[in-house]
Amino acid sequence: MQTPPFLILQIMTLQQIKTGKKAGIITYYVGDTLLAREYNPHPANPRTLKQIQHRAKIKLLSQIGALMRFCIAIFPTDERSARAQFSALNWKKISAQDETAQIDYTQIVISASSFPLPPIDRSVSMVADRWRKRIFVNEDPAEEVKRVFYYLFKKETDGEFTLADYYLSERRTTPANPGFFNWAGVGFEVDDSGHSLYDYVVYAVAMCDKSEEATEKFLNLDVDYIEQVGRLISEKLITSADYYFTETRCISWYRGD
Repeated sequence: MQTPPFLILQIMTLQQIKTGKKAGIITYYVGDTLLAREYNPHPANPRTLKQIQHRAKIKLLSQIGALMRFCIAIFPTDERSARAQFSALNWKKISAQDETAQIDYTQIVISASSFPLPPIDRSVSMVADRWRKRIFVNEDPAEEVKRVFYYLFKKETDGEFTLADYYLSERRTTPANPGFFNWAGVGFEVDDSGHSLYDYVVYAVAMCDKSEEATEKFLNLDVDYIEQVGRLISEKLITSADYYFTETRCISWYRGD
């Protein structure tokens, strides 16, 4: 079967036309189709400072979300995951200068709630020749509050921010300890004078029960690391049908305090 003359001519023409820049025109192929566009000697910079800062903010927020995935006390919805809601809540707290993003870690929130929780506080006291360290809610919370989740983050000497310790307090008061929902023996490190060896941040969020059955259900949860509220939510062991959370509280202190 012979190839039609017009097809031979088309193939020869395509083979003879060179692509590239000429007389202000860029020619190029998409498959067998020859296309052309005007040459732009000053293309827009795909890495403007604003774009770089935006990407830096996204990256930092993603890193924070991964770091705090077990702490996020937010129920997912049909439209958005808990992680997506966490990101939306904290996006405006991230700023960018030059090409670097930064955030004040004391401003991070791990719960999407306006239900109040009193401020938290800390104490360091000498007991039996040892420094006893405590974190607690400094005022009696609302009766609905049944337990408080605490998360201790530590800033390493190289600037890395890490989860150092966590705790679930279910006792409203204890005779020997100050405040409410006390965390005795919190794992921040102090020197011989009782001063902090590192920079620390503690986040606290309380959980409320919607019924007595919800309280009993929580008591019967047979899981390890019950302090990891985010994991319990993702595994649907804690749901919005039975529980709700308070606003986030935070306290920080610095090396030498």
